[in-house]
Amino acid sequence: EALGAAEALAGARDIVAEEVMEQPAVRARGRATLKRGACLQSTLKSPKLFKGKEGKEGGHSRAQTYRTYAEFSSVLSRVQPHHVLAINRGEREKALAVEVALDPDAVKRFKLWLRIHSLDGSPPPPRQQLGGASGGGVSRGGASGGGGGGAHESWDEALGFALDDGFKRLLLPSLVREWRAELLAAAEAKSLEVYALNLRQKLLQPPLKGKVILAVDPGLRTGCKVAVVSVTGLPLASATLMLPLKGGGLAGGGAALRHKAAVQKLLGLLKEHGVELVAIGNGTGSREAEALVVDALTELQGNNEKGSEGSRGAVLRYTIVDESGASVYSASRHATKELPGMDVALRGAVSLARRVQDPLAELVKIDPKALGVGMYQHDVDQKMLASELARVVSSAVNAVGVDVNQASPALLTYVSGLTPRLAEL
Repeated sequence: EALGAAEALAGARDIVAEEVMEQPAVRARGRATLKRGACLQSTLKSPKLFKGKEGKEGGHSRAQTYRTYAEFSSVLSRVQPHHVLAINRGEREKALAVEVALDPDAVKRFKLWLRIHSLDGSPPPPRQQLGGASGGGVSRGGASGGGGGGAHESWDEALGFALDDGFKRLLLPSLVREWRAELLAAAEAKSLEVYALNLRQKLLQPPLKGKVILAVDPGLRTGCKVAVVSVTGLPLASATLMLPLKGGGLAGGGAALRHKAAVQKLLGLLKEHGVELVAIGNGTGSREAEALVVDALTELQGNNEKGSEGSRGAVLRYTIVDESGASVYSASRHATKELPGMDVALRGAVSLARRVQDPLAELVKIDPKALGVGMYQHDVDQKMLASELARVVSSAVNAVGVDVNQASPALLTYVSGLTPRLAEL
């Protein structure tokens, strides 16, 4: 079936738009000209997120989470890596609307160059109508002129419409995707560099060997898990201390009695095993656990000053330990093999104590991604992240060296030249 004048002209426009916008010279010129002054902008999709319970997720309003990016705008060349990752996350969660805004002057300059380039230096043909001999010309709006007598499109006008359509529909979306991909790649590269540095600092913390350590893994509802570890890392004792929480339903002096019972239980462990240092995890309930430990250490110090018997040394120090990944270790195969008879909840406390004694030897048992190496670590390429973190762990282990008589298989696996099977032998 033969096409009418309008359909033929529309098809010709599409062909011209595609051919011009796919030219390497056009794309290169557009990339260089339009990127100058281009801004990455983001806005909240719905103002309702600022009100009431709309957008609530995990007790936090999405509007509160993305408040910084509610009216964000920054030149592409100055966007920070964490801004890129945060904006991309907000866009994935459908909380933010993201666009790249162009400088109007740059758009005008590029369109002028595009018009001249499309003519290839030759003047346009004489102004003439584009339409059939039967009078079915195409009007400026793109509809058939029929017998309406409207102004018909000239060759020059049709070319202008084709270039404008190609710019908006083909070239600009492609360049925006390209620019955002470049921003993401740069943000990921910088983030991996930061994650690697953070992980290396964690792994190479100075060890505190030769100490009997009592570790407290804080917990409000289920209580604090306590473990005493020998100088060689073997668990000596474990217990659970219930914290006297406010509003916990304890009548009268119930809270005070529970607090006193927890202090006495903690004192018993300190004295019985000659503990030299207390390590407290920094998770939920850390402040309450710290207050409990301080009371116990204060009472112990007072007993020592009075010459009380039954204590093999004064415990006057405690430290706060990053417990990132402790729960991951508790349920891992390494923990099951090392502490088969111990409750899963108590294994985390043992891991905290060992982290103080030898951070490198203990942290290599945990997936590096679970150690909290930085913000937005779940927004970067996970394969690249795993590869980079594994390289950092291997580098740290080989830089420090291991004692083959005491090192765990998890630690030996990272030694150059040793395979997992050889590490298990």
